Amino acid sequence: MAFLVFLQNFGVSIGIVLSNTAFAQTLSKVTPRYAPSVSAQAALDAGSGAGAVRDLVKGHEDELEGVLRAYSEGLRNVFYFLVGMSCVAVIMSFGMGWVDVRKKKRVPKPSADGEAQEEKVVDMGSDKA
Repeated sequence: MAFLVFLQNFGVSIGIVLSNTAFAQTLSKVTPRYAPSVSAQAALDAGSGAGAVRDLVKGHEDELEGVLRAYSEGLRNVFYFLVGMSCVAVIMSFGMGWVDVRKKKRVPKPSADGEAQEEKVVDMGSDKA
């Protein structure tokens, strides 16, 4: 169980790094195409705050749409990556198997003279008693 928790945390940390890389690479690649007066490094340094993005185009307000399009393409690529990772997780979950974790109910087994002799373990999930 501890190994599963470790893998969950490790997977999330790797996913965050890869998502950040995909966003940064997309943003630096498409910013010069959609907003030529905005440097790709300035777009990366600005972060993703609405005010910071709008400050990138001061004096070039006509390129705000291009900057927003570059940011949306970066987010789109991150979403594609996350959908792919979700599909991998669903496929891998089929290999884990199903385990019944419900508690077993102990039922005393009656003897011929009416006294309980042994206890019989009954699976609470089954229809048989």
